[in-house]
Amino acid sequence: RRTCAALAILAYLAVALLTFRNVLPAPATRLAYPAAIHGRSLLQRIDQQDKAMVIATMVRNADLLTSRPWDLFADAGQCYPMPRAYTLGEHMFGIGLLAALPYALSHDPILTFNTVLILTIWIPAITMFFLSLRFTRSPPAAFVAGLAFALVPARLIDPSHPYVHGDIWAPAVLLFLHRLFVSGRWRDALGLASFSSLQIFESLYPLLSTGIVASVYGLYLLARHHTGWRRVLPRLATALAVAGAAAWTLFAPYLETKARWNLLSGRTSILLEPGDFARGGDAFCGVLVLVLVAIAALDRLRGPRLVDGEDPRAAFALGGLLIAWIATGPTPLPGLGISIPSPFLLLRDVVPGLSAVRALSAVAVGTGIATSFLVGYGVLALVERLRPAPWAPILGAALCACALLSLRLLPPVAEFGFGRNFKLFTLDSRPPPETLELLRRTGRGPLVSYPLGLDDGSKRLDLAKSLFEASYDPRPMAACYNSFLAPVNTQVIGLAAQLPHAAATDALGALGFETLFVNRNRSGVRRAEAFAGILDADAGARRRLAPLGSTGVIDAYRILAPTEFTAEFRHLRPVPTNDVLEARGSPVEIDFTLSNDAPQTFRHPEPLAPSELLVRWQTPDGRVAYEGQTRALLPIALGVTGTLSIPVESGTPERPGIYTVSVSRTAAPEHVLARRKVRILPRRRRRAASLSPTGWFARRDPMG
Repeated sequence: RRTCAALAILAYLAVALLTFRNVLPAPATRLAYPAAIHGRSLLQRIDQQDKAMVIATMVRNADLLTSRPWDLFADAGQCYPMPRAYTLGEHMFGIGLLAALPYALSHDPILTFNTVLILTIWIPAITMFFLSLRFTRSPPAAFVAGLAFALVPARLIDPSHPYVHGDIWAPAVLLFLHRLFVSGRWRDALGLASFSSLQIFESLYPLLSTGIVASVYGLYLLARHHTGWRRVLPRLATALAVAGAAAWTLFAPYLETKARWNLLSGRTSILLEPGDFARGGDAFCGVLVLVLVAIAALDRLRGPRLVDGEDPRAAFALGGLLIAWIATGPTPLPGLGISIPSPFLLLRDVVPGLSAVRALSAVAVGTGIATSFLVGYGVLALVERLRPAPWAPILGAALCACALLSLRLLPPVAEFGFGRNFKLFTLDSRPPPETLELLRRTGRGPLVSYPLGLDDGSKRLDLAKSLFEASYDPRPMAACYNSFLAPVNTQVIGLAAQLPHAAATDALGALGFETLFVNRNRSGVRRAEAFAGILDADAGARRRLAPLGSTGVIDAYRILAPTEFTAEFRHLRPVPTNDVLEARGSPVEIDFTLSNDAPQTFRHPEPLAPSELLVRWQTPDGRVAYEGQTRALLPIALGVTGTLSIPVESGTPERPGIYTVSVSRTAAPEHVLARRKVRILPRRRRRAASLSPTGWFARRDPMG
């Protein structure tokens, strides 16, 4: 068996290299993309920018793990200076761990990413091989099971988001859970705790699917091994405590960000349709896999194949069905006129943080855990018929393995077996040498790009490219390409838009930014000319930005930070304005403009977090018509005489009219920070609903 395991591991490595053979001629230059998006400009661009962000985040994690691992949970690289910015999206600690050694050896982001892609094929094959071998006792059957798990369609369809199909440690979790119940040894408890922690640090999607299968299988183990509970439970409790501590370390900051910043909620969740599990659908496992799973089910009907008192096929199948149900939207029952809702839709508003997850459909990747495990039994039932010849089982398994490979790697065969192919194409993605040289000459301090604004979707996509370029010499970045945008980053965008004026430069320097990159291609001709014109005419701006070099496209400057700061809110003052904002309903969001009247640059005191504010609405004669409390982030930095607008949400008086709205800190209500006039418009009267087909039914929201 050791010889078979060694040969299987080598064969799996060959398969992983074969899967991404397109990038092998230039692994430090080429990146792979699915052929299905080739030529579809918007989809291809989005996928390219997503991959750029993934590479930048992966490299940042790998760099921290190999240099300052204690900072892993404090600095995400992007969205600086937002505290724990990784909580605004995917943390990618799992692929960062896989990338640590390749990055330490190469310091090349593209080469590291391509190595990680190969590992995401190689590792799941190995873990499923050993899980299947434990129960089938057949190396040929286990080899095919591992191959099926390595070649789960999602791993080939989406090479840009390896964390989504990061259930690579799930078979090891299930294997050590089984071994713990059978042996009750502490070393198996240690294995369970270790692999569970590794799986927890992958993405939420594979964690949910692994948790579902492990929960179902765990209940099965409790029923089958109830006589040994006293020995197993202390060790199991220890392993679960270690895994729970890992989960708390990872997810508690997400909950803190949600509570402190009022983020990570309110997203629309995307679920699968039942037809997505059929041929041609995104979640279809393939004709051959279905056949082998059916053979495994029929074989189970003939009787159990007990190993250590277990035949867990039913438990794994139930876990896979639960994952499919959870990942699927409301499923109509034919002829009954009712639908079965997904449990996620019932739990997303109850479980903290679940409403922040958009692509809940990605959980369906976890069905591969169950189907691949059952594939091993299907192959076992087939090769047993060939036992008179000693080489026949190996030949049968080899034929199944070749069929699996051809269904994945040969486009015509894949079209027949899946209704789609998994062909990849590559793009040369390495930044120009002059850009990399400029990066290395500018140090590793926080970097802000100009322009940084999010005027439209295309500008946001450009931010991912900035992150990717900087990954060749990792550093904190103001660019923020994430699922959520925090008020901290909105303010940084506002300050960057005022560059190169002295007050804005001082504010960014006070926040810790050391380098400014002005990209002429992304800023546009007019904006680039305006920037250069202000810099030439303003001696104060020139004193604060020291040129570091230029590539012809990117101009680099050193930000000379001010030497003195103030962190006292009493220096924040209202900016007078005669504009009257019109609003209707309650609550309303009001933009207030604040200025700094101190002789030094203002910098928000630590911790960087929203403040408790008092909002007071007064009539023209000075009477208080409404007073309420709210929370908002005050300016994080302001140069001398600098200004910045911040949004504040507030309730409103009941009566329409013109009011003077003032904002002050709850801790210092006498000091007004901002003030402006707001006109509250009369509320619109609701029209009575008509019961005619052309009335109420015609105006009804089609989504109910």
